[in-house]
Amino acid sequence: MPLVLDAYNVLHVSGVLPPDMAGMGPDDLVATIMGSRYRGQAIWMVFDGLPTPIQGKIPRMIDAYRPAPMQVGDAVYHFSGPRSNADAVIAELVSRSSSPTRLLVVSSDHAVQRTARRRRCKVIDSGIFLTQLVHDVRHGPPRDRLGGKPSGPLSRDQVQAWLQYFGVDPVEPPPAPVAPSRPQLRVTEHGPAPRRARRPRT
Repeated sequence: MPLVLDAYNVLHVSGVLPPDMAGMGPDDLVATIMGSRYRGQAIWMVFDGLPTPIQGKIPRMIDAYRPAPMQVGDAVYHFSGPRSNADAVIAELVSRSSSPTRLLVVSSDHAVQRTARRRRCKVIDSGIFLTQLVHDVRHGPPRDRLGGKPSGPLSRDQVQAWLQYFGVDPVEPPPAPVAPSRPQLRVTEHGPAPRRARRPRT
C-alpha cells in the first residue's frame, strides 16, 4: 500500500511525539516509517514550495517553477514549487493513480482528505499516523499489519515500476562485472592398449 504523505502537515503535528522523537526531520520520518508496520511500502513525501536539500541532494527543475520528483533512499520526494502547493500535488498523484484504492493518504488537512476520499483512497489523520509510529517504535510493528505479516523492502522491480509510474527517472545501477569463463578440461579415461595377436611361427 503506497503512502502519500502531506509531509509538512505530518512533521508539524504537536503533542504526539515523545521527547526523544520530537523535532524529527524528513529523513527521520522516513527511517521511522521503514521500521514500522508500513515498512516495505512505497513512500511519497509531498512538500509545499521550493526544494530543500535532502541528504545533500536537490531535485532538478522541470522548468522554472516545477521541481522533478527525486528519489533519496527509501522515499520519493515531491516539491510543489512556488506556483502550486502540496494539496495540488497530492490531488494530481491521486488522480493519476490507476489503483487509487491502494493508496494511503496521510494528512490532517480536510481538503486533502476530501480529494483522496473522492478517489476512494484510504485516509489517515497525521496525528493518528504518528501515534502508530510511536507505538511501533516502542513495541514493534504488529504482525497483522494491514491484514498480513510485515513484509521486507521493495524488490528492485517494484521500485523501478513505482518510479516510472510517478515520473521519476530511475537510475540503473551499473551491471555487475562478469568473471571470465574458465576453460573446461575434459578428462578422458584411457584403458590399456589392446595387445596385437602374435603370428604363429612357421
